[in-house]
Amino acid sequence: MKNRYRTSEIAKIFNISKQTLIFYHKKDILVPDYIDDENGYRYYSNSQIWDLFFIITLKEAGFSLEEIKKYSRVKKFVENIKFLEEKVDDIDKRINELKKSKKIIKEKILCLKEMSSNLEEQIRVVKRDREKAFFIKLKNPFDESEIAETYDKLKRICNKNNIKNINFISTVQKNNLYKLKDLVLEKIGIVLPKEIDMEGQEYIQEGEYVVLK
Repeated sequence: MKNRYRTSEIAKIFNISKQTLIFYHKKDILVPDYIDDENGYRYYSNSQIWDLFFIITLKEAGFSLEEIKKYSRVKKFVENIKFLEEKVDDIDKRINELKKSKKIIKEKILCLKEMSSNLEEQIRVVKRDREKAFFIKLKNPFDESEIAETYDKLKRICNKNNIKNINFISTVQKNNLYKLKDLVLEKIGIVLPKEIDMEGQEYIQEGEYVVLK
């Protein structure tokens, strides 16, 4: 096994550019074991191969260069262990956040697939009995963030009142009902179970209503 490796050799081993190694040197993250005074060639030791492997691992894990530099300067085992344990906790938190994001994205994909199917089959007229509902009026029906916050607020209201099966309901203008790109929601609400009463509740009269899946 060789004792020293030139910059080009290390770059080839790790499939990175020589400029990356030079950058790590300038940032004092990985200083070459030896620099030839005559030609300026940088040489790295065997142990530095493992150092670089770990640096790349930390970078791929989302560590900043400042964090990597801080770790490379710490020489005490106890401090190194504490630093890495904290970062493992950070990674676990990010994994949980990514799992939540993945779930939302998959739900969005499913929703888009359903919406891309035959819309005429998804829009139907049904007969409904007289029901109770709680509505929240939208200030700006074109503000998607307000719409999302309204749905979230209604979900919290359902959780607070122990409403398990959430049935959302909304009022729209008849003249743009089938123009889905311009569908304007005036109010968004939830259908209330018979046994639950809420301040500000309204009644939906018996009749025929359009249902959009």
